[in-house]
Amino acid sequence: RGGGIDVCLAAQKVGPTGKAIGVDMTPAMLERARKNAEKAGLTNVEFRFGHAQSLPVEDTSVDVIISNCVINLTEDKGQVFREAYRVLRSGGRLEISDVVTDQAFPAGMRAKPENWGSCIFGALPEQEYLDLIAQAGFKNVNVKHSPNAGEVEGVKIYSALVQGYK
Repeated sequence: RGGGIDVCLAAQKVGPTGKAIGVDMTPAMLERARKNAEKAGLTNVEFRFGHAQSLPVEDTSVDVIISNCVINLTEDKGQVFREAYRVLRSGGRLEISDVVTDQAFPAGMRAKPENWGSCIFGALPEQEYLDLIAQAGFKNVNVKHSPNAGEVEGVKIYSALVQGYK
């Protein structure tokens, strides 16, 4: 969705002996990401077609997972966190930037597909989000969130930075 910018930044951090893998479910975004990596001269990146709920990555093969405002768009967030846990090595780290709320959106609002395009109606209440991460097996889960970033129908929306360890 972002053209691989986060993956390219990660590739620069891990250096030439490390590797950064990006996953996207749209061929157009994968192509855009590959072009961005090529323009940046990065050779330690790989972009794979896939979904957050079933990552095209081997078990216990990843040191760090970063996700930037993607998980709120997924339907089964618990499965996303279980997949992240599956692919992380022991001691691996999950780093998420996402949107959370202070309470659940009314079911009628969440049920409308057009509302999901706004990137907020898939957001969960903060504690529910954190509980799903812990249920997947992550330890030392912590969150820092912004002051109230907005409000829709009485539901407060926050930008959250979440971290957890396998």
